Amino acid sequence: MDIASQIRRTLRNHAGQLESLAVRIHETPELGMQEKQACAWQIQLLRQWGFRVQSPFAGLPTAFKAVRGVGRPAFCFMSEYDALPQIGHACGHNLIAATALGAGLALAETLAKDRQPGTVVVMGTPAEEGHGGKVQMVRRGALKGIDAAMMAHPSSRTTPDIGRTAIVRFDVNRRRPAVLDSPIRATATDSSAAILRSIGHRSRICPLRSR
Repeated sequence: MDIASQIRRTLRNHAGQLESLAVRIHETPELGMQEKQACAWQIQLLRQWGFRVQSPFAGLPTAFKAVRGVGRPAFCFMSEYDALPQIGHACGHNLIAATALGAGLALAETLAKDRQPGTVVVMGTPAEEGHGGKVQMVRRGALKGIDAAMMAHPSSRTTPDIGRTAIVRFDVNRRRPAVLDSPIRATATDSSAAILRSIGHRSRICPLRSR
């Protein structure tokens, strides 16, 4: 089975869980550093899927690091799940969380089925709205041992955001790195885009809150 087919199968098998996660987080908005329910729901799913979870993480009570697989490269999907004051999840962080978990699962399943080396990390990063959760985590070494990281944000179109890409161009002056030959190269972006297309187009998941 090719990589794209494996991604689609994984997403079909877990679509209900991912949509339920997005809806529950949307219906239970929690401000930065207070995301106890959102954090717990994600950890519960990740453990069901065979990830080893550490939480609290990097000194933050609602942060987590979930790991599956072994060896390099180590690829990280970032999850956000804090809400905005008074308007809830108008920025779609509930979708970011579901996308990160689904993409991480799809990549981990692909690596396992193809017996490829590689570590998949899903990292819960609280307090994006105003508290700099990721800044605090990076300063405490949260990305140590991570070769690459990405996050998918809901939008009206599917495109890389070059203005917010940490590394736009880089050169490799040694042998072809394993990351380019492994399923990680295609699966990471394909699975994130597929999940956003699947759950992000259902308007009931992310309407603006009126209260």
